[in-house]
Amino acid sequence: MCIREYVDTGNLVLQNFGPAFMSIKPFPLFPELRQDDLPQWDSGDMPEAYRQEILRLEELGGLNYFEDIAGEIYRVHKLGGYAAFTQPGIDFGDGYVFVLQIASDAKAGLNIVHDGNFYFAKHKKDGTWRGYFDFY
Repeated sequence: MCIREYVDTGNLVLQNFGPAFMSIKPFPLFPELRQDDLPQWDSGDMPEAYRQEILRLEELGGLNYFEDIAGEIYRVHKLGGYAAFTQPGIDFGDGYVFVLQIASDAKAGLNIVHDGNFYFAKHKKDGTWRGYFDFY
């Protein structure tokens, strides 16, 4: 993978990815602000107090995390917020902030191994990028 950052679109560099990506089709993405974006249960981002309260409410029988809170967190493209990791416990490292998630997408003809996601994070101080991918 190659990540390039641009201040404007005037100097975009066309990248030839060869046959590996020839089946991917362009399509528009429409931004949508999600007020319910939360850290995942097993991501390590959720504060322990929240986790304990969720467990307490589940024990009382009035809440199911995956049905009532989690929603559609896995198969989505995302800019910012919290990553929707397929596998738990991913950590980009100290100083890195989640930036972007690209999901497998039938409309685009993109399948990341077995219906997985690409994740990208950027270091707050030195600007270096880290990538990760996982799948079901």
